[in-house]
Amino acid sequence: MINTESGSKPLQIRSRLRVKRTPSSRRKSGTWPTRKRRRYKILRDQKIFNTLQSAKQQAFKKLARTKPTIGPLTVYISNPFPVTHHSDTRVMPQWEDLTSWLKCQSLIMRYCHQRLLTFTVHIHPDDLMRLEQDSRDIRSWFRDRLRKQITRLTGEQREWFFVVEAFSAGDRFRGSKRGPIDPHIHGAILLKNGDDQGALSTAIHKAAGQGIRARGVTHKALRTNLFYKDGPNYINYLLKFINIKDDRLADRRLAVSRLASQNGKEFWNLITGKTV
Repeated sequence: MINTESGSKPLQIRSRLRVKRTPSSRRKSGTWPTRKRRRYKILRDQKIFNTLQSAKQQAFKKLARTKPTIGPLTVYISNPFPVTHHSDTRVMPQWEDLTSWLKCQSLIMRYCHQRLLTFTVHIHPDDLMRLEQDSRDIRSWFRDRLRKQITRLTGEQREWFFVVEAFSAGDRFRGSKRGPIDPHIHGAILLKNGDDQGALSTAIHKAAGQGIRARGVTHKALRTNLFYKDGPNYINYLLKFINIKDDRLADRRLAVSRLASQNGKEFWNLITGKTV
């Protein structure tokens, strides 16, 4: 405050200097709008995936020079793993902070050198009509039935994941249009040594209500294939319509078995140098 001439009012000068606040962590703090935080995590996880894929290629090339055969997980315990940072200063996030996309991609990184049975199955029309009438969650309904059928067949659980989808991109060659369609399920099951692929296919069939109670099987109800190509394409295909609004489906459309989630977290900690 400065006095000018005697008798005059003091002249007030406001400082335009901004107070620099101490930066705080934005992780799960709510200081970012939800959309911005989600967008940030998506872009971050894409960069992380590219970093891990690059490290995997480097490790594979080094191992190929000295070892004639390379085990399924040997690559991930070789230099340059573990990858602890995804940039110069940012450490890898915890498993709980990953997007669903990166969690599924990390599962595929672990499964790709093993027997992974991918499937697309359509729910029997009678069950689908009943689910819609009762406003039941298709994801929970199929999850519980799949777990029951696999346990009945093998006596123990398997690692699996799936997503419920009810939208089509269309196919001009087949004359189909882009838009909503009947809900169906895409997913994958990790096979163990000695597992019968045909028997597990039957378990998936029954979990979707196909071929039970003498009701028969609908046309093209199930398609299965062994996973054979490493990379991001399968998960991109699996989750392509997961965020499209559909009143027939719940907000949560992805399901991962407990065993897959537990082992996926251990694998993530292994390749990123996390300690439990």
